[in-house]
Amino acid sequence: MRVLLLGPYPPPHGGVQTNLVAIRSFLLSRGVHCSVINITRHRKPDADDVYYPKGPTQVVQLLGRLRYDLSHLHIGGMLSNRLLALALVCARWPQKKSVMTFHSGGFPSTPEGQALGPSSFAGFVLRSFDGIIGVNEEIIRFLQKMGVRQERARLISPYAFLDGSSAERALPPALAEFFSTHDPVLTSVGLLEPEYDLPLQISALTPIREKFPRAGLLLIGSGSLELSLRETIAASPSAAHVLLLGDVPHAETMEAVARLIPKANLEALVSAIGSELQQVAAPKNVSGGDEGNIRAVFEFYRELIEGKTKS
Repeated sequence: MRVLLLGPYPPPHGGVQTNLVAIRSFLLSRGVHCSVINITRHRKPDADDVYYPKGPTQVVQLLGRLRYDLSHLHIGGMLSNRLLALALVCARWPQKKSVMTFHSGGFPSTPEGQALGPSSFAGFVLRSFDGIIGVNEEIIRFLQKMGVRQERARLISPYAFLDGSSAERALPPALAEFFSTHDPVLTSVGLLEPEYDLPLQISALTPIREKFPRAGLLLIGSGSLELSLRETIAASPSAAHVLLLGDVPHAETMEAVARLIPKANLEALVSAIGSELQQVAAPKNVSGGDEGNIRAVFEFYRELIEGKTKS
């Protein structure tokens, strides 16, 4: 078996990136050849079978040049036409099996998601894959609405990447100081891009601090919005309580992760966070990293390649 992964590859370290790295590590540890094509704007030199194409043409060239039996595309955010075009190319590549994981748990409830149906271009693309993985029940129901056959879909949660020993590790000075002066700390990790609605999170902090005066907001990641986000933070009444740290090494990032609550409405976001914080009575227990989810992905690969999944 030879596998090609396509998706965001760190840095920066976000949930999708971590899941992709975990899959690759699992495959390599079992002697399965695994290449990666990074599909974000972030660029590094190609190395260790990880490739950073400069645009769609180079992506297609790599799809034709690299050796693999199965491609696995990872998509987060909105189902843009650009992503759907890439997805269709992967799904219809001759003599290759194809899998897609849709990581955007809240997308089905957005106006864009609710407007889609089986006759849409998105529905056609999703049905073109040999297999599709949804990270929650809402996505699985969305796939069914789009006409994806039940036997082609799998509910597999993302890799549980926190390891429970985080309290014993040191944080970078700036991060340690922020945690020492703020409690709770709301943490967002990902790309600084429009689809993550980061200005909404910054706006939400001020009303949140009316109920939780020591609350702070930590933003980890880099992207095209960094300058404008710093301007937004500077103009906020809660500017002193927002830390935009940029890219942070993976181990330190995992120290800081508490939860990310994506919402499309300011009042709903503030209400949801407030409700969650009011229920916090004791420190949360963080479960260890679980290979079970990654093993389920691997078994799905085997089913598809061996032809055990019904067409």
